[in-house]
Amino acid sequence: MDECWMAELLVKYLPHLQGLKLFPYESGPAFELIVRGLKYLTSINIMSSKGIQDKQVIAMAESLPNLRELTLEFTSFRRLGFSSIINNMPMLTLLKVYQNNLGGTDWKETGELISRQLPLLNILELKKVMLVKETAIELAEGLAYHPKLKSLDISWNELKGTGTSERVTSLLPRVNVQCLDN
Repeated sequence: MDECWMAELLVKYLPHLQGLKLFPYESGPAFELIVRGLKYLTSINIMSSKGIQDKQVIAMAESLPNLRELTLEFTSFRRLGFSSIINNMPMLTLLKVYQNNLGGTDWKETGELISRQLPLLNILELKKVMLVKETAIELAEGLAYHPKLKSLDISWNELKGTGTSERVTSLLPRVNVQCLDN
C-alpha cells in the first residue's frame, strides 16, 4: 500500500486524532502530509530506521505548535532540527530524543533556551545523543532555573569520569536526574 494514500486516509478520516506512533518510519511526502494535516495531535512517537532529517523535524515543529509529547528515536536530525523543536513547540511537557547525534557545543545556551521556550516541560530525556561530561554539565547549568522540569535523563552518553552525575544533580536539586553511563 502506498504511504501517501494511507496518510491521506488518516488526515481525511481521523482529522482530530490526538496520538500517533510510527514504527519504523521513512520520512518523505507522507510524513509531511501527516504533520501538516493532523493539527490536533498532542502526542507523537516516531522510531525511524531510515532517519528523520532536519527538514522533516522543522516541518513538524512548525506545523504542530500544540504538541504536548514528542518522542524521536533512531532519527538523523541535528542541532538545527532540535532548535526548531525548542523554538516552535512551546506546549511540550515531554521531550524524548534517543540515539541521535546532537553533540556539539553551546549546551548551556541550549539549556537556557529550553528553560525560556519550553516552560511547561516536565520530562527531558536526551539518551545517547553524544553528550560528554562537559556538555552535560553545561546543559544542567542552562536548565537550573527551568520552572517545571521534574526529570532529566541523559543516560547512555559519553559521560565517562567521576563526578558527572553528582555535579549535574547539584545544579538541579529539585529535578530527578539519571546519568547512567554506557
